[in-house]
Amino acid sequence: MQIKQLFAAFFIFFAFIGIAKANSPESGWWWNASEGGRGYSIEIQDNQVFFAAYSYDSNKQPVWYYSSGTLSGDSFYSGRVVKAVNGACFGCAEGAPQSIDVGSMSISFNGEKDATLNILGFTTQITRFDFANGDNTHYPNACYGEWSGVTGSPNFPLYSGERIILNTTFTGTDGTNFLMGTRSGSSNLALCSYDPATKYWSILLDSSTSYYQFFYFKFTGFNRMEGTHWTYLKSGNISGTGDNWVAFRTASKNYVRGGNGPRTSKSVQLDPMAAKTIADLRLLSDKSMVDLNKQRTSVSPAIQDALSKNIRAISAIQK
Repeated sequence: MQIKQLFAAFFIFFAFIGIAKANSPESGWWWNASEGGRGYSIEIQDNQVFFAAYSYDSNKQPVWYYSSGTLSGDSFYSGRVVKAVNGACFGCAEGAPQSIDVGSMSISFNGEKDATLNILGFTTQITRFDFANGDNTHYPNACYGEWSGVTGSPNFPLYSGERIILNTTFTGTDGTNFLMGTRSGSSNLALCSYDPATKYWSILLDSSTSYYQFFYFKFTGFNRMEGTHWTYLKSGNISGTGDNWVAFRTASKNYVRGGNGPRTSKSVQLDPMAAKTIADLRLLSDKSMVDLNKQRTSVSPAIQDALSKNIRAISAIQK
């Protein structure tokens, strides 16, 4: 079988494979914003769950409940609820802590940051508590930081990585708000924007002399992006279904804005003598990605609109 025929058969085979939506619930603090005075800590390690609730009893006295066990699949947990009593205060002599079984509970994760909690017969909707990430429901503050990600697909296992820093604001001539930055270790410009109509974010990266990279995604965690990526000629048009894009925050907002904050220890340092070689390799890589993923199908109007706004803004900056 010729190589071209082999690739054609390969892509047709995978085109008919259904891909189930995966769920990766976030560990951390959860709450219902309309139910002040109580909250929930949910920690997931592998497929094991530890749940704790700080709440009040019928006499309005504070009480702790907890539960632990195995997650069923990737989105459901049920188990017994235990009340912790007779514990010691800070600095007090140790007492005889007790754990009393008081009933049952379940958590149905509707997504990475949303869940339905049923505890002791009470049902409520809870979400991950966002107190420092710029609020992921608003433009485009959630993109602050450095993002390290990978593009590609297990259907055709050829992957490419990127690290992008977004650390300052820019307002387009049409009033669109952007976050602006660069590819880590370079001067290649990057812009992030948010579309409240579709609730998608997008990043446009001026990848090389002839090519753009475009990322269209949602946040599936405070520190995780998941969506689609395209590389395409600046003189051409975006098309096709693109590749998968998954990225994680590897430096905090405060750090990339010149302050102190969490970050990876693996920083990017560019050797000036290697700059041209890197640029040539980047150009070759971009061309290879375009050649590999050439498709004539059009992208949706929403994606095209998001891209157009980013292009207009990046063109205005570079004038």
